[in-house]
Parts: sequence; structure tokens; C-alpha cells
Amino acid sequence: MMIVAQLLFLVSLVAFIWLLVVAFKRSVLWGFAVLLLSPITAIIYALKYWDESKKPFGVYASTFVAGFLTFAYVFTSWGGMA
Repeated sequence: MMIVAQLLFLVSLVAFIWLLVVAFKRSVLWGFAVLLLSPITAIIYALKYWDESKKPFGVYASTFVAGFLTFAYVFTSWGGMA
């Protein structure tokens, strides 16, 4: 299961880079904002320019959440903080 979480985070990283490329194509300011102030700015950018960012943002958000939930499940099944 840990390998699944790592693969999901890797896909999330690739999707984030895809979102960065789309944001930099819009403007350099948006690109640096998404890079330095993410995930809040990434959400704002995706909502504002939904037509061009729906695919990379959808992949980024879904794989990040799925990877986090998978990691949380593995962490708690291994005993958590105890």
C-alpha cells in the first residue's frame, strides 16, 4: 500500500508541474504565485481560469487527496504514533 501512496504522490507532482506550465503560459505572475503560494493560489487560479486548468488541477487534486488518504491508512495500520 505504501508504494501506491508514493505513486499517487508522484502523479500528483507531475500534475502540479503541468498546472505550473499552464499558469506560466497565462502570465509569469500567475506562474510564480502558483509555485510559491500553492495550494491556495492553485485553487484560486483553477477556479478563475477553469477552462484551461480543469484537467491538470483535477488530476493534481484527486491524486493528492487519494495519496494522502492512502498514506493515512497505511500510517494508522502500522500503529500510528503509538
